[in-house]
Amino acid sequence: MSTLTKRAMADSLRRLLNEKPLDRITVSEITDGCGVRRNTFYYHFHDVYELCDWIIEQDLRTAMREDASVDNWKDGLYRILVRIRDNSSYMENLLNSLGREKVTYSLCQMTQGMMLKLVELNSEGMHFEEDRKAFFAKFFQYAVIGMILDWIIGGYELTPEVLVCRLYVMVNSALPAMLSGMDGALEEVRQGRF
Repeated sequence: MSTLTKRAMADSLRRLLNEKPLDRITVSEITDGCGVRRNTFYYHFHDVYELCDWIIEQDLRTAMREDASVDNWKDGLYRILVRIRDNSSYMENLLNSLGREKVTYSLCQMTQGMMLKLVELNSEGMHFEEDRKAFFAKFFQYAVIGMILDWIIGGYELTPEVLVCRLYVMVNSALPAMLSGMDGALEEVRQGRF
């Protein structure tokens, strides 16, 4: 029942975000839109921003699905882009209300594990400490997420298919090359030749 209630409130907020910015939406409007009481809202969420975080997390998790892996991450990314484009008013209001930093942070939280898996797969046989792997994962997270945010702000000039293709090629070709270059540079440092 708890998840159903959260989804009802999320749907109500989505409808409202299609009409106006987040800072003009009240808890009462959200609860009136789904037929629950205000105290029910506060039982589940601290404030409207926490509900927004939950919505972003649920949307990304639904789009990525549980079967997302390093082999098919582009399929999950494609579903995310289609979902964003199909809900453009809602996403733009969310982005404008929460700010780029907050949305970037939420997207990073959801993609962190996948990017780390990609780095680990591509760095097999190389001598990297965990913090260096995390550094590379974060670098590519921000590159991909930055391109997605620019795509939203720029009015969806590319189709989701084209953007996914470009991001996929970028990550799959640049990541191994960068890891290899870093592995070579680290070896030079270890041998005192740097």
